[in-house]
Amino acid sequence: MNLMSRIIVYICLWLCSNLAVSDVNRKVFDSANAVYDLKKLKGLKLCQEFKDYLERKPPYYYHTDLQLDPEFEGFKLPRLTEVDKKEWFERFKTAFWGSKKKAIKKYPELKERFERHWIESEKRYWKANFKVFTAKIDVNHDGETDSLLITKLENHKTKYSPLSTGYTFNLVNDAGEYDIKKDARSGGQFFLYEGRFYIANLSEYYTVSIYEPKKPHARENKFYWRGPSICELEIVKEK
Repeated sequence: MNLMSRIIVYICLWLCSNLAVSDVNRKVFDSANAVYDLKKLKGLKLCQEFKDYLERKPPYYYHTDLQLDPEFEGFKLPRLTEVDKKEWFERFKTAFWGSKKKAIKKYPELKERFERHWIESEKRYWKANFKVFTAKIDVNHDGETDSLLITKLENHKTKYSPLSTGYTFNLVNDAGEYDIKKDARSGGQFFLYEGRFYIANLSEYYTVSIYEPKKPHARENKFYWRGPSICELEIVKEK
């Protein structure tokens, strides 16, 4: 093969390679909808259905809140009851410090850091985009309904995403105070799938992780454990 033939072959290979890549890029950037790559448990029905759910909307669409989709069968949102922030402030404060109690007992030097965190949390609490709810959900799938104090920080700006919304739940007792014995707290966006409670973390760094909370083994001596993610998705983006 002479030099000219080699050059022609090289150009053809280069064009074919770039056309294949550009097809993916066109799918992302010429379409209004997001395109995700499922990285983990591709055979799990929930993972594939959540991927399809995300891809029916533009990138970051659900960062502002998960929403119902009639095409996503079995998908529901928890029923939340908004409460008066003024009346629930002391319970919120109790939940904040209650969730830190074990850590402070083990590492007393952390108290100063948590005090700084509390100052910021209190400021955030009184902002208009910070809301407080209660809910009844079986968070660890043990067959018993749990009482939750849920906070919501909605439509706040992040470094890469224009707007984002995040939730945090605290498991409380009948009086609405943090249940230190069960010590259950977690954050993300909450949803139900076929009657079970899940948490979705929609990161501003192009990834989505889904967790299935569960009751851990008795030897772990915990009421609640979020466990490792069961689904990992990453948005397809230009390299």
